[in-house]
Amino acid sequence: MRYSLRNGVPTSVTQYAAPGFAPTRQRELGIFIQDQWTIKKLTMNLGARFDDFRGWVPEAFRPGGDFVPEYRFARIPDVPTWHDFTPRLGAAYDLFGNARTAIKVSAGRYLQSFGPYFVIAAAPSNAIATVATRTWNDVNGNFNPDCDLKSIVANGECGALSNARFGTVVQTTRYASDVTEGWGRRQYNWQTAVSVQQELWPGTSVNVGYFRTWYGNIAVTQNAAVSAADFDPFCVTVPSDPRLPGGGGNSVCGFYDVKRSQFGQVNNVITQGSNFGTFSDTYNGVEAAFNMRFGRGGTLGGGVSTARTTINLCPAAENPNLVFTRQIVFCETTNPWSAQTQFKLNGAYPLPWGLQASAVLQNLPGPSIGTVNVGQASVYNQAPATMTFTNAQIAPSLGRNLSACPADTGACTATVTLPIYAPYSIFEPRFTQLDVRFTKKFRFGGARLEGDFDIYNLLNSAAVLSANSTYGPAFMRPSQILIARFFKVGGRIDF
Repeated sequence: MRYSLRNGVPTSVTQYAAPGFAPTRQRELGIFIQDQWTIKKLTMNLGARFDDFRGWVPEAFRPGGDFVPEYRFARIPDVPTWHDFTPRLGAAYDLFGNARTAIKVSAGRYLQSFGPYFVIAAAPSNAIATVATRTWNDVNGNFNPDCDLKSIVANGECGALSNARFGTVVQTTRYASDVTEGWGRRQYNWQTAVSVQQELWPGTSVNVGYFRTWYGNIAVTQNAAVSAADFDPFCVTVPSDPRLPGGGGNSVCGFYDVKRSQFGQVNNVITQGSNFGTFSDTYNGVEAAFNMRFGRGGTLGGGVSTARTTINLCPAAENPNLVFTRQIVFCETTNPWSAQTQFKLNGAYPLPWGLQASAVLQNLPGPSIGTVNVGQASVYNQAPATMTFTNAQIAPSLGRNLSACPADTGACTATVTLPIYAPYSIFEPRFTQLDVRFTKKFRFGGARLEGDFDIYNLLNSAAVLSANSTYGPAFMRPSQILIARFFKVGGRIDF
């Protein structure tokens, strides 16, 4: 169990169905063929891959615990069965036939890596609802929940469990066949690129490229035990704070709370997002870079890269029974070009007495306070800036107490954690980092020694790399900063 307190006052109890045991097995087969063709000024790399992924759940025994009895489960084959054909294509064209100007293109389809987690989620031995929360009104102040914790209904000082199926062998999460079976059902992404490489003069070249990545077969989780009509909408008021977008004080709407009659009903089905709308996750990037050699062994390189990432998880129709839409109001987010623009420069030059100096200079964007993860994990793991709201703050808009409360009258300690502004709305400042290295070469007979003296973060920047995005006393407090300037001595010997 885990107790939660607010300002020193008990508010809820979280119960866990432990211990757990869910053995799984899987077999993965990949066959790849590749060939390179050269036709005059055109060189092509042509490849294709066939993947066969099969998972199964062996016979299992799950021990009993404080809230659940022991269980035995039979073997279940084929969870999932995937077959995929993925092409990988690339070409380079010598535009003028003088090996100074090259146009390069590539396109490839890449499958999502799941490891054992997909099969684990499908295993019936892991199908017990393992966590549930109930409100706790500690009337006598003894910091002990005086109630029957094995009962799912409200009793004593405790409210009803948030999941009525807690501790029971019911598949609370299952996969639809459009996710687990057949050709081309596995999650994937396409990566494409077009670039032009030009030699300006001997030893100096520039490269400009465009890159695009998009994701397919985005899966979503739907609670099939309830419908959209089983939810009531509500709004919350964001505190006035100059640190918030627009100074705060605004209302954020589009949140939902399930009706009390359906509270705790869970039957999650993971299915294709295309059943509910056109969900997308797209990255567009541009990069320009140069490399040059000069003097007696000097090198200089660098460039600029920028990108824009757009994630759209907005269903075509109002669907609060889609699990993530009840928690993520800001269903369409964009990480802009300005927040993904990087400038980098690197160089090295030999000095007298066998010394060599090298340096790397970077100007990077500061992190967003309240961000979302990109890639397909974004559907399940979005993490915008959040704030915890009490029932008293929500009830006036909802028109009733939260369904986690025992009734619409009397004290209620239920709380809900909600996003309070759109991701990519607040950024830390950009920062510059400079690292340098000095290398000295020594020879001892047939051996060669290279000694290095490194200075990291020469400018001693204290840029913020991550910060607390939970609104409260610690909001925007740095949780990680760029490591302070430090020195390192090292070396290598060849013999």
